[in-house]
Amino acid sequence: KKQLLFVGRLSREKGPDRLLRVWKQLQPRLPGWECILVGDGPMRPELENFIQQNHLQSCTHLAGWQRDPWPWYRQADLLVLASHYEGYPNSLLEAMTAGTAVITTRCSDSIPEILGDLVGTCSCENDEASLAEAVVRLASHHQQRLEIADKLRQRSTAFRWSRLSETWCDVILSAGNLNRIK
Repeated sequence: KKQLLFVGRLSREKGPDRLLRVWKQLQPRLPGWECILVGDGPMRPELENFIQQNHLQSCTHLAGWQRDPWPWYRQADLLVLASHYEGYPNSLLEAMTAGTAVITTRCSDSIPEILGDLVGTCSCENDEASLAEAVVRLASHHQQRLEIADKLRQRSTAFRWSRLSETWCDVILSAGNLNRIK
């Protein structure tokens, strides 16, 4: 089966309930797909009830907290970041690094910076209808998903700690030089 993946805390701001509502709507349109949620948190009982009440047990799995999420990213076909808001979306960057295609809501001001020229393809407005449309669009096009995943993997190198630390050092050093000039 193809895998739609969520990685994050099972809490309101992360939107796992929103993802499951979208999944319920899309599942009949995406035969051969399953939805896997990796993470744990206060919404787990509510999500379990939703899955059971909507008869989604055969295609929806709560994998719980995982010490090592990398195998989940690598085997997934599409990561969905359904957050209502984010500071810095780590799961987005982790999926990009693993070479997994992504769909994200525009839940953070950092999304356009992270996705670059793929922002129009890989992100959507912060609502369920837009999220559903974006997921089905990318889930339905295997070759496009592969091409996007490769571009995202290449783009992720700009966000490696070694690169970011160099940038921060340059900023700090230039700020120090400005103070000396004054």
